[in-house]
Amino acid sequence: MNFGYQIENLIGPVFDNKNANIAFNHSGNTIIVPVSNRIFCVDLLKHKSFVFPIEARTDLDFLRFSPNDSMIAAVDTSGGCQIISMATRSIVHTFHFKEKVGDICFSPCGQYICAAVDKLIKLYAFPGWQRQYTPFRLLRTIVVHHGVVTCLKFSHDSRFILSGSEDSTVSITPVHLYDEEAATYKCGFSAHRDEIVNVFFVEDTVNPSRIVSVDRGAAVIEWHFEEDEWKLQKKTILEMRQPVRCCDMPADRSFLACGFANGAIGMYETGTFVALQTLSVSRSTVDALAVDHQGAWIALGIASLGQLVVWEWQAETYVLKQQGHLYGVDVGAFSSDDSLLATAGSDGKIKVWSMVTGYPFATFSTHTAPVTGLKFLPNDAAVVSCSLDGSVRCFDMVRLRNFRTMVTHDSAQLSCVGVDPSGEIVAAGSYTEGKVYLFSMRDSKQLDVVAGHEAPISCVAFAPPTSEHTLLASGSWDGNVRVTDIFAIEGAPSILQIGSDVLDLSWHPDGRRLCTVSLNGEIQIWSCDGDHIRTIDARADCKGGRLNDGFQTARNQRHDKYFSCVSFSNCGEFLVAGGNSKYLCLYSVDTGVLINRESLCEHRDISGILEMLDSRKMTEAGAEVDFDWKELSADERKARAKSLPGVKVNPLLGERTTKLSFQTKSVVFSPAGNYFVANSILGSYVFSKNQGILSDLYELDLEITPDSVKTYLADGQFTKALVGALKLGDKSMQQHCFYAVPQEDVDLVVRSFWPSQLSNLFDFLGEELAENSKHIEFILMWVQRLLRFHDRVIRMSRTTFSNALRTLQRNINASTETTATALQRMQGVIDLIHNADTANDPLAEIF
Repeated sequence: MNFGYQIENLIGPVFDNKNANIAFNHSGNTIIVPVSNRIFCVDLLKHKSFVFPIEARTDLDFLRFSPNDSMIAAVDTSGGCQIISMATRSIVHTFHFKEKVGDICFSPCGQYICAAVDKLIKLYAFPGWQRQYTPFRLLRTIVVHHGVVTCLKFSHDSRFILSGSEDSTVSITPVHLYDEEAATYKCGFSAHRDEIVNVFFVEDTVNPSRIVSVDRGAAVIEWHFEEDEWKLQKKTILEMRQPVRCCDMPADRSFLACGFANGAIGMYETGTFVALQTLSVSRSTVDALAVDHQGAWIALGIASLGQLVVWEWQAETYVLKQQGHLYGVDVGAFSSDDSLLATAGSDGKIKVWSMVTGYPFATFSTHTAPVTGLKFLPNDAAVVSCSLDGSVRCFDMVRLRNFRTMVTHDSAQLSCVGVDPSGEIVAAGSYTEGKVYLFSMRDSKQLDVVAGHEAPISCVAFAPPTSEHTLLASGSWDGNVRVTDIFAIEGAPSILQIGSDVLDLSWHPDGRRLCTVSLNGEIQIWSCDGDHIRTIDARADCKGGRLNDGFQTARNQRHDKYFSCVSFSNCGEFLVAGGNSKYLCLYSVDTGVLINRESLCEHRDISGILEMLDSRKMTEAGAEVDFDWKELSADERKARAKSLPGVKVNPLLGERTTKLSFQTKSVVFSPAGNYFVANSILGSYVFSKNQGILSDLYELDLEITPDSVKTYLADGQFTKALVGALKLGDKSMQQHCFYAVPQEDVDLVVRSFWPSQLSNLFDFLGEELAENSKHIEFILMWVQRLLRFHDRVIRMSRTTFSNALRTLQRNINASTETTATALQRMQGVIDLIHNADTANDPLAEIF
């Protein structure tokens, strides 16, 4: 946004598309997952996650890494394709296949990209980094199947394409039409009885000799090329005997990993297909599965639970296990140091996320109804929440348990919660009684009831610590905001007459002003004494697109003509508001002028995004986009095909899925101003002031080049050489400069090292330890000196260095265990040699 924030992450959903895939990069350290119409990236080595600032038109179905991991191909459900740069996180090429794509893959040589478009296989020339007017040049269209093509694979030499289809056939086709040698391998296989899930080249060192294909019915067939023809070598039915939803193999094709419809996964040895390991991950279907190229990690996606799992199957441990909110995020709260974000939604769960890693580390599911309010205590020791189940609960952030439960005397449903600056008083607004209940944090007792409202309470908030008094502001649907000094013995509360239903309010950081949003589309700014300062008419600013099932145009519909949430920035200069449209509006507090209007979502399958609908897609029963024809899996289509005349329940009759309508539920600024979050039905959009991948580019100049780094190193300027290598990001150059520093000069280099590059240096040291470097003592000496000389900087910026230091500590522990094991083996060898010498020496016992 224009006031310094850029989107960094999407917190809440983790995996939500049952037809999507998961992709590992070739090093196995990074996975990419489609989340709605965005790309969610997880770095498993650095334990960080982020979302690309790019949106597709509809849900993403396929993500594929290029052979050198520098680009990503992203294909959505409408057939749109985007080629995205991993380095800059920007779009390099765009293309539209005009139809739904069944699969897409890069050739190992990087010259071709192949797409399964309905029953066709289309081969394109991949443009790479070259800017072209028509980037995808069609080379060939292959027609070998009678059904929809479901999977594609290239051979290692990019000469053959292996494909599988819904018509239960497998085909191998040469890439070049006039390759006479490759034409002898062209063949179609038809021994399966069900839809093909995936196909693999098992042995193709020179020419393909072994092929493995897996179908939906758990049948695995191995084909061999013998005597100039393909022969069926072996057919195996997996012992799980459940429908296979997804499967994958590592690069060496040593085993086959399958995900089943009953929530189990199985690893089977290639050739014999004997079960190496089976695991029940969930009771729900495993929708996506991927194996890294080394075959150590298996990534799983379960859309019905919103779960993403990375399993190290040999050690039988979880590398990553995340589960998001099922129905979006309604409320959120930041800790005082901006390091934690707590979110809650209609699923009744409260999750606490680390802002450094983007991972959730605690989940509280004590509430039995949707959570409507969330606040951190001022000392960050606990999270306070309220719910429609009528309870206010406090969760300890150290022991991670519920240690306080507060219940009203009249069992009212609670709609909002607030905590005073001292952390001693908790206020909760009632959704049914029109009262505000005050509780004590020490003994969980109800202290008082603030009455006066004649309608449900929509929002409560305590004034910030800068205020002279402990003021509590409560807004209601009766059109009034009451500002009460809860510790005052005498005096009536200030009543602000808004004139319409109050939906949300926010205090200015100075504690003297507050703003409200109401149902009439106005934003009003008031002083705490009851003086009206300014009114902003926002009805024209907050309107969004047309609803799919609406009978009015976007200009005339009324559901989005008001804001439902508002918040002051931490500096107090800006005001951000959101509502039932896709837009967030930024206003100047001093002038009331609209500064920026930011769109959060451009997902065209969500109602209210487009301002004008296509009249060609309107039917007598409503908009055509409301009918969910294309979201059925193969298993669901078969179940519906069995519906015959005479059955009691026909799932086809009257079935219709209503599309979601985008809403912004709440907006929250972090206390330190580093982050800003907009909670919506798709999750929490996290905006950050950090520049991310561009942070070092502002410090680069023309003097920092590989040649200048080598010159610094030759002249003995080790600090400049190491800093320049860290900025350039060249791993080999970083290692060369680091190990070139003499041991006696380490103290001098560490003392003169730039504090802004400490985090990058810690990351480098952690990666060196993770790669089992032989210079463990030298690396540990650097770590000791850095912690000693830069202790103050690290303590002042704990949030910045916490992730790097945690990774470093984990790698040091791993190196310690490896070294201890090696020493024990060496001691055993020494003892064995010593005992042998003692046995051969007759004078050893005497001396």
